[in-house]
Amino acid sequence: MKTAMEARTMPGDNGAKRPEVRDESPHRKHVFQRPKRQAEASARRQALKIARWISAHGGKLDEAARLVGVSPRTLRCWRRSRKDWRSGPRMRGRGVRRLDFQTRTRILELLKLLGPRVGMPTLRPLVPDVPRSALRDMLHRFRDVQLYFEDRRNYVLEWTRPGAVWAMDHKDRLTAPIDGRYPHALAQRDLGANHQIDWLPVDSKEAEETDRALEARYRELGPPLVQKADGGFTAKSTRELVKRWGVFLLLSPPHLPNYNGSIEAGICSMTARTDHHAARSGRPGEWSCEDLEAARLEANETARPRGCNGPTPDELWANRVPISQQERDSFKAAVEKSRSFWWRLVVGHKTREEVTQAEEDDIMRKSISSALVAQRYLLEWRRRSFSTTFPGKSGKD
Repeated sequence: MKTAMEARTMPGDNGAKRPEVRDESPHRKHVFQRPKRQAEASARRQALKIARWISAHGGKLDEAARLVGVSPRTLRCWRRSRKDWRSGPRMRGRGVRRLDFQTRTRILELLKLLGPRVGMPTLRPLVPDVPRSALRDMLHRFRDVQLYFEDRRNYVLEWTRPGAVWAMDHKDRLTAPIDGRYPHALAQRDLGANHQIDWLPVDSKEAEETDRALEARYRELGPPLVQKADGGFTAKSTRELVKRWGVFLLLSPPHLPNYNGSIEAGICSMTARTDHHAARSGRPGEWSCEDLEAARLEANETARPRGCNGPTPDELWANRVPISQQERDSFKAAVEKSRSFWWRLVVGHKTREEVTQAEEDDIMRKSISSALVAQRYLLEWRRRSFSTTFPGKSGKD
């Protein structure tokens, strides 16, 4: 009689020797079916207790089997094999097998090359000398590792009130000046409606140019509650302008452009649209003021920020409700309430003279964010997302 090791190394049907496999460690054997087997063993023990109680009170085995819901033959079989359950529930099927190190390394390199979406019909002919069950186990474990590393919980933000929060930023590093004169473009966007308010050519990124554009829009459309911007809009004149109009300036943290990601995404979209308009006019890479305005109008008329059947930014913007003075006062009170809390948490017992401008901006950033959430202008939650989808089930399934 051949030994187990000799049987494992016998040639298969194709003449190739199967690689040596060995039993998996006990803690990995049948790990996925263990809870079900334990539940089955518990149910059997309870059924035998009921049968013993009925027998002790003069009942018959057939009556106990009928109450439990099984046949008398099954109940007798459970009674005879109850001693085997004392060491733990009995698992079904063959034990998990594991390949040797060289074979596992070869399969792992193959999976890295093909990716986790590869299926068994494609993978099986590439390694015919490996048992199918071991190959499937390797594929499922590889997918589990990919899911573990790609598991991300992203913050999802929803701005509920059109006209309440605006964001602005500059687009620079243009390949050629706009109309041969303007080296920068100023983008301004309403976050609640995704309405592109401004896409203007500007001579420079100085505060004077920005202040003129902001005041013109405040007079024309009415000021928002909050104006989002990054560290390039911290000039004293800009701070005084938004304060005079009753607007809170929400500045991004240093070296964190993602904090103002909505306007960054809007600039990418407007850049692509402007490039298309310039190319259709026979001037690829050379923008004009007409191209910028055409791109802005196109984005507001054709974009669908709330799905393919949702309203356009122009429709959302046209249906906005103007912000009343009562809403401004309520929001200001919420900011002041949050500010007293964050002041103690960030700077402690420092006086106003000892607090730096960076600390003051950090306190206002946290206070305004808390007030936006408290007043329901901003809804936020965390959503789990995977970038990888597989045709089959993972090993855990």
